This record gives sequence, C-alpha cells and structure tokens, in this order.
Amino acid sequence: MGSTFSGIEIGKRAVQVQKKSLEVVGHNIANANTEGYSRQEVILSATSPLNVDGVGAGQVGTGVKISKIQRMRDDFTDMRLREESTTQGMWEVTRDSLSELELIFNEPSEDGLRNMLDGYWNSLQDLNNNPESEAVRATVRQRALAVTDTFNHLHSQLSEYQNSLNSRVEIKVNDINSYATQIADLNTQIVEARAVGQEANDLEDKRNLLLQKLSKITNIRAKEDEIGAVRVSISSQQLVAGSRVTELETVEDSSNNDFLKVQWENGNNAIFSGGEIKGLLDARDDSESGIPHYIDELNQVAVNFMDEFNQQHREGYGLSDVEMNTMVSSSQGNPANPLENGSGSFEVILNGNTIGPIDVASGASLNDIAASIDSQTGLNAAVVSKSSSINYKKAVISKSNAVDDKTASLGSEGDFDITIGDNTETISVLATDSLEDIRDKINASDISADITASINADNMLVMTPSDITNKADITYNNGDDIVQALGIADSESEVIGYEGKFDISIGGDEDTISVLATDSLEDIRDKINSSLLSGDVTASINDNNMLVITPSDVNNRAEISHNSGDNILQGLGIENNILEIKGTNADDKIDLVNTSDDGERDIVNLLGMKGIGVGRDFFTGTSAKDITISTAIKNDLRNIAAASKTYDRDNDSKNDYPRNSDVALKLAKIGSTDLLPEKNSTSTFSEYYSSVIAKLGVDSQRAERMVQNQETLTKQMNEDQASYSGVSLDEEMGKMIQYQHAYNAAAKIVSTMDELLETLVNGLKR
Repeated sequence: MGSTFSGIEIGKRAVQVQKKSLEVVGHNIANANTEGYSRQEVILSATSPLNVDGVGAGQVGTGVKISKIQRMRDDFTDMRLREESTTQGMWEVTRDSLSELELIFNEPSEDGLRNMLDGYWNSLQDLNNNPESEAVRATVRQRALAVTDTFNHLHSQLSEYQNSLNSRVEIKVNDINSYATQIADLNTQIVEARAVGQEANDLEDKRNLLLQKLSKITNIRAKEDEIGAVRVSISSQQLVAGSRVTELETVEDSSNNDFLKVQWENGNNAIFSGGEIKGLLDARDDSESGIPHYIDELNQVAVNFMDEFNQQHREGYGLSDVEMNTMVSSSQGNPANPLENGSGSFEVILNGNTIGPIDVASGASLNDIAASIDSQTGLNAAVVSKSSSINYKKAVISKSNAVDDKTASLGSEGDFDITIGDNTETISVLATDSLEDIRDKINASDISADITASINADNMLVMTPSDITNKADITYNNGDDIVQALGIADSESEVIGYEGKFDISIGGDEDTISVLATDSLEDIRDKINSSLLSGDVTASINDNNMLVITPSDVNNRAEISHNSGDNILQGLGIENNILEIKGTNADDKIDLVNTSDDGERDIVNLLGMKGIGVGRDFFTGTSAKDITISTAIKNDLRNIAAASKTYDRDNDSKNDYPRNSDVALKLAKIGSTDLLPEKNSTSTFSEYYSSVIAKLGVDSQRAERMVQNQETLTKQMNEDQASYSGVSLDEEMGKMIQYQHAYNAAAKIVSTMDELLETLVNGLKR
C-alpha cells in the first residue's frame, strides 16, 4: 500500500516544477532583446509510477519532473546563415572599397583627371593658334602641371588606401584569433557542464553568436562533437579543436610589396574563400578588380600619355632651338610622282650658304628629287624608311660575368634554380660544362617557354624573360655555387617591348627580320645590317633615337612591311618613302627655301619637309606616381617645341620659324586620335580613362546589388530562426499564466492533502 504522504509528495513536486517553469519563462522574458539568445522551453514528464497492491489499481503515478530545459535552435538554419554571412561580409567590404575608389577618382568633376586632360588638350589648341605667345605657353605648362599633379595625387590616394586595407587585414586576423580563443574557452565550460549532466544553454548561445560573428569575417565550417565541443576550420585547416586554438599570424610578403600575408602559426599559407578578410585581400591585391588593377590602369594611361606626348614633342623645336642637321619629308603615298606631274624648285641653305635652286621637273619621282640633291656638293639625300623617336621599355635580365672562352669547361659542379612566375626549374651543371652547355641546358629545360638563354658578344650568359614584365630569380641550390662562380646578377635593359617579324624588300630582293620583345633598337639595327640585304640597305640610329633604313643606291628605295606577330611597323612608327636630306658633316646646319614660280608647286610644303626634332622630352617619370614636366620645360617656356623646323639666318639665337606650329597641332591631336598601344585600345586617352571609370562604376553597382541580395537573404534566415528560437512576449505571457494556474492548483493539492492528514491524525486520537 502507498505511503500516506504520497499525495503531499506529488503536490510538492508539482509546485517545484511549476515554479521552475515560471523561472524559465522569466529568463526568456528577461532575454527577449538579448543578441543571440535562444528561447528555452521546459520539457516535463511524469515521474516513475509505483506498484500499489491491494487496491486493484496496478501502478499509481508519483507526479511530474523536468526532463530537460531545452534550447530551441535550428542548427540547419544556423549553418546556412553562417554561409550566407560569409558571402555578405565579403561583398560588403568589396562594396565599401569600390565606393572609396569612386571617391578617390572623383569622376566626373572639375578636379577629375578627365577634366584636367581636356583642359590640357584645349591649351595645346591655343598654342597651335598662337605659338609665339608666352602667355599661351605658360598656360600649356600650367595645365600640364595640373595633369601630372592629378596623376600623382590619384596614385598617392590609391596607395594610401591600399596600405589602409593592409592594416585592416591584421585587425581582422586578430579578431579571428580572439573569437577562436573565446570559442575554445566556451567549449571547455560546455563540456564540463555536460559532464555532470547539466545543460549549458546560455553558454551555447554565446558560442553560437561568436561563430556567427566569425563567419562574417571568414569562411568557416563548425561541427559539434559527441561531448559538446565545436570544431572550427577555415578551408579545411583546423582553427579550433576542443580547447585548442591554432592561431593565424601576419608576416610581410616580400613578393607582394611587403604587404601582410596571412599564414598559420606553423607557417602554412592561410586560404580564404569568403568573408570580410577575403574582401580585404581581394581589394588590396586583386589585379583584375582590386586596387592593383586601378593603379595599373592609371599607370598605363600616365605612361602612354607621357610616351606618346614625348615622342611627338621630341620631333619639334622650341623658340630658342636654332640647329637643324637633318630634314625629312612626310611619308609619300605616291613616291613615283609625289608632285602629281607638277614642277618647281627650292634652295638648300647649308651652314648659311645657298645651294641651288634645285629644279624638279614634272613627273619626277621621289628618288629623282633625292638624286638631284645628293649630286650637290656637301649634301646627302636618299629615300629612306624611318621610325618615330623610340620610347624604350625597361626589362630586367640576368647576366653573368664575361668568360675568356665560351666553349671551355668552367670547372664548377652544382645546381642552381631559375624561378619565374610560379615556375621553378633546377639546372644541373657538370665540371666539364662550358658556358654554351649551360645555355643549351636552360633552353632545353621545362622553363624554356618563360626564359631564353643566350651568349652575347662579350661572352656573357644572358637570361631574358619571354615576358618583359616578369623577372627571373637565379638562386643557389647545391654543390658549387654556380651563381656566384659566374657572377650572375640582375641587369636592367632598355628594350622595345614588341615581338614579331617584318619584311624588307628592295630591288626585287627581300629578307625577313625577326624581332624579340627584349631587343633594343641597336639590336634591330644590327640584325638589318647583318641580313641578306646588308649590301643593299644600311640601318642606323640618328640623334633623335630614330631607326633609319637607307638604300645604298640613291635611286632605290626600300619597302618595309609587316610579316607576323606584333606589328613592329606600328609599334615603332616606321614609315616608308621618306625623303631625307642632310649635310655630309654631322654638325652641318640645313634648311630648305621654296623658290618655285607662280603656278608651280611649293615643293617644301607639298612634301612636308621638316626637321627630325631636337629630342627634348616634355614629361619625365616612370608612372603616375612620379610623372612631372621636365626640367627644361619648367625652366624655360621657349623650350616647348611647337615648330617642326628651325634655322637662324640672322644669328640672333632665335628660331626663324616662330609662327610654325605643326608640332603643336600634332600634340593637340594626341588627345583625340592617338591610341594606347600597351592596351591595344581603339580609344583616345580620355575615352579609355572614362572606360576605366565606367568599369569601376559597374563593379561598384554590382557589389551594391550583391550586398542588397545578401542582406535580404540573411534577413529572411534571421526571421526564420527568430520564429523558431526567438522569444515571443505574448507566448511567454500565456505560458506564465498557464504555469501560475498550475502552481496554484499544485499548492491546493498540498493544502488539501494536509487537511486530509490532519483529519486522519486527529480522528485517530479521539
């Protein structure tokens, strides 16, 4: 038979359970606005029944107990929310960085580069209209400074922002380590609580919130083990395992401008596929859409702007330039009859002395005119092919010391590595190998597509990257130090940067000249002079760094045409059918004067006769970072080369052609007609720059759309999670009333049983 007090025990249990349930409700209400809090729910179950004999009832209940205070959380939604938060974090940083870039470029605006360029081209048009004016020249110089200052400022701003992102990388790494340490500490507390049969709901909420915050910084995978600890990994590399943390660290990366590289404490590189840190690294390093891309684009515009402008400016003369040693015509489209059956005459002024007039008959060819001039004492003339004044590019090659005999054994045995880009090749050298053997081993190796070895005329081993923007690293491997023995070191070389073939034909003979991107203008000259046509043409480089191909016979002319690969003719500005006139002495001064009668052709102007220029650069610098106007232009406005020719007949040290503005007009047209050869662009400088800004705008808008999409997605997921785990005050109030009534009822049971017992006890006494 059951205890007389079993009813009181049932009531007591009921009171305690309802009281605890009310406390849980109170805890939920208290944390209704707590970030990351999950609603808790009391799970009740009946206590074990008793077997009661003699009353025919079998088992009798013993009351209620709390089986579990359950944390209401949807783990699947949490996992998806962490994944989408990772994506959102990356796009938010991308959006913010692109917005900052838009602020830096500040286009369109009065202070933007596009407006500065437009103002500069307009000032050059004014110079074309009034080349003598000092005020106009001052405006040109001031507008040029405005352009270069804008380039400098943009580069500085981009670099500063890149450094700012670099600093934020370290902050995010510290945040990751901090969150990881806190998660590991919570793992320990949760495991300890579960080990003694306790629920650690609030601790799990704290840990889940940390995981959520961590997921916005970087891509993570989190998995709870059987004892309650969470394992966290980043791209399959363990970050947290139980109470142990594998921390990340930052070190300077010498291969990336000493920016911070993120690696694990064991030295392995950290790989991120999402999160804010991924967005920061991409914005800082990505060459296709990050800051390096826009710095590169800015540099390309600046360098090509400078090169194109300098190339044209070098072919002009300023107001105080008075020496012209060579005159050339424009390229003649009809060299067989350049005057179109017209006739005329001109004089040649040589060192102040007049030669001529030289008469040109109707139907005369360009070669006939050249022969007439060449027959005059003190003059040389020919129909030549000529390049523009060349802008060299820089390439870094690896070069050894010179050896006496390139076929002799070197006597050193060992290995050295060649690294270029992501490729590394080991070259094994035997003691019996010669310099030629080493060259052949390099050219037969797996890295031969990236680098070419050759031996120059000084018996030096030269290793040249196939791509001039790359640099090879030659390092010791083992055995004898071959690198030190040969004295291999980096050497900067000036190259043309184009690779292809062109044909030279003259008098029915033809030969093909192969040009490497690492060739200099001197290399091309030497290749022509050692070709099959060396007896028919001579290649030379004049004082203005122009390649000139001159026929040996004044009655012949060469034809230069593109063959394959890069268009060398376009790259170097090579034109055919140009009449070249100069004195027999290098320092002879010449000029041409039209002496044609009325009705005859003005031969000097018709052929476009001009000088080759004084060779003066307008701009100096290597990139947008340091582009500026040259010292010559800063110091003297007269050095702005607006004229295409010069002479000084009255010896007043002034150009006799102050009104000539042929070069000024060509300079002004650069802004509207010239291309960016480095980018194979068919746009003007301003148009190309505008396309860069347009791309930035498109990328920024895309990033904004992606952020909005992710915000919508994560908002929906948060709402889904809140509907399951969030605290509803209405619902909790209902439960509070429910538990309150149950508590009152349980208390009534206790008091009723007390009355029954009192009746029983007192009745027995009587």
